[in-house]
Amino acid sequence: MIDQTGVIYEEFSDNLDDKLGDGRKRYILENIKVGQDSPEAVEKDLIIRLQRKEIDGYINIEKDIFEKNSINYYARNVTNFMENNRIRNALNRAVVKMRILNEGFEHSLVMKLTRGIKFEPVRISEGEKKEGGIETFFVAYVFMFILYMTIVLYGQSVMHSIIEEKTSRVVEVLMSSLKPFDLMAGKIVGISLVGLTQYLVWSIIGITVFSFGQSILSGFVGASADIPNIPSIPPMIFVYFIVYFLLGYFLFSGLFAVAGSIVNNESEARSYMFFIIMPLIIPVLMMPYIIGNPDSLTAVVLSLFPFTSPIIMISRICVSSPPVIEILGSFLILILTIIADIWIVSKIYRVGILMYGKKPSIGEVLKWIRYS
Repeated sequence: MIDQTGVIYEEFSDNLDDKLGDGRKRYILENIKVGQDSPEAVEKDLIIRLQRKEIDGYINIEKDIFEKNSINYYARNVTNFMENNRIRNALNRAVVKMRILNEGFEHSLVMKLTRGIKFEPVRISEGEKKEGGIETFFVAYVFMFILYMTIVLYGQSVMHSIIEEKTSRVVEVLMSSLKPFDLMAGKIVGISLVGLTQYLVWSIIGITVFSFGQSILSGFVGASADIPNIPSIPPMIFVYFIVYFLLGYFLFSGLFAVAGSIVNNESEARSYMFFIIMPLIIPVLMMPYIIGNPDSLTAVVLSLFPFTSPIIMISRICVSSPPVIEILGSFLILILTIIADIWIVSKIYRVGILMYGKKPSIGEVLKWIRYS
């Protein structure tokens, strides 16, 4: 630090007292005296030291800092926002304290009178006080991420299974004793039961943790211990969680089944993956807006649109209390879409599963739907 005021460095050093895990100071500070050299000459020397990686960064505090109210931090890496925030806060406290003292006020009294309040948002749901904003945000993101990953992973399992049977010609043997629809339905339902088992295990663990976790921890560490609050999540949310997984899985697994039936290998299947998972990626990208505005028109429309409904609606349920009519409406729309999806997919699947050689065009695939 180049401290041209002569009063900031010591206070800044005291404020920036972060420690590493082994007890050593996180930041090694050096107070550069300007002396008879100009500040510009000192800065040139520090830039050379930066280029040689002898230091990580430097700060030049000019004499008019109390009026200018701006400090530049020069470093090789300026995108570590956590480090930047630590340094900025330490500098801010040091400058504010010196400014208060320069005006003749008692610093401790001013800090006492101007101390901030603790602001804690608390959600009201079903007439009761629920968890705060951070907990709700975290829960919604976890549920969204699990839904996204499991729908994609289990859907890809259906596609990979079909491609494997098609390339090995096993499907030709299966078709001698099975209808195409029965084979496709068996794959989709069988993998869904694996996913459902996993979701049931997660839900039982989640209900136990979020319902009785606080009392269980108190029993282990003692009631007087400082135990972090565990968010209160109604068991009904886990029911919605399972239902939306099943509905989302059945909807998208049909699309993955189509992709597997019309291609000849894994590399060809990748060209369709983007179009299949894009309706799932859009809700993920919009999650900050949806969580912040769960009752907006955009959130409501996306929660009813079948291909974005599973992720958006479970997120809305976590952070607010959507009308029951909207939840039931999303169920109905998803079920009707799944029925239409299965009807279309089965027509493409029964033709594509026995097609080899050149990858069919979109026009050819659409013709398969019209076959009786």
